[in-house]
Amino acid sequence: MTRRRVLSLHNQVVKAVNSHFSNVAIPHQIAALEQRMRELKAFSIEILHLAKQAKEWLRI
Repeated sequence: MTRRRVLSLHNQVVKAVNSHFSNVAIPHQIAALEQRMRELKAFSIEILHLAKQAKEWLRI
């Protein structure tokens, strides 16, 4: 389900990029989007890790 949402959002962004930027700028915008998505994934993993850690601390 999450993967489908991400792919849908990705497709929407690609469509928006195609309609608002020149062909020269598109690869740069997609690369920036991919980088931001990698950063978001890293933050999400970190948040999950911290939540698990907090749960363990609260059990002590």
